[in-house]
Amino acid sequence: MALRTLPLLAALLLAPPNLHASQGQHWHELRSLGFSLSANLLAYHSEYEDIADPRRVDAYQQALQSIRLHATHLQDAELLSLSQTLEEQVGLLERQPATDIYRLPQLLNPILHSQAELDSLAGQHLTRQATDPRLTRLHQLSLDCSRILLLYQIRTYRFAVQTYFMTREEDSFEHLDQRIGEHFTALANDPQLEPALQRAQRHYLFVRDKLVNHDQNWAPGGAATYLGLSISTLDELARAIQQ
Repeated sequence: MALRTLPLLAALLLAPPNLHASQGQHWHELRSLGFSLSANLLAYHSEYEDIADPRRVDAYQQALQSIRLHATHLQDAELLSLSQTLEEQVGLLERQPATDIYRLPQLLNPILHSQAELDSLAGQHLTRQATDPRLTRLHQLSLDCSRILLLYQIRTYRFAVQTYFMTREEDSFEHLDQRIGEHFTALANDPQLEPALQRAQRHYLFVRDKLVNHDQNWAPGGAATYLGLSISTLDELARAIQQ
């Protein structure tokens, strides 16, 4: 899959926090950034990529930097601590010799665990935010796209890395895909969301077959790119309707 859209995604991820955004939007975007960090790390180190794409490094480093920017703005002690932990864990992984592939799961799993803690913390804050149903649905659609992306990346490792952000019984590719379709359908008749919503759906549909049909060849880089674009578009929409 072509990766020419990755610089655009990187620029979107690196955008500084909007000081006028709601607290709920800040916390939601932290969830998206955490998933992007993990998904791009896994894609970069995946054995199913013919070459290690340095643009994946740009993507996860920019997600990490944006997490720090949001944490600095929100000044939440637990969030600041998690941000620092993620930076240290990613730094440890980057210092690991590329030839020592057997230690890779030992270094990836702590990052995935910290990202799950970030997701849980953000989710707790979001439950205390009063939002309208349309915004709630946009956030849930974005979150489900992030979840299906990270689940896909984890499965490419054939269970060598762990799924911390949800239980195996909680969700599946099929369940997530069904929910994503329902969210897109429910939002489709809102003229304020077009044509951006259509773009987000097109990006999702471009890789959907890879996500739900596991007998195909794995494509972790393409999934990270196109689902990442879908998620960033949905998050931009969520910001726009709050202005």
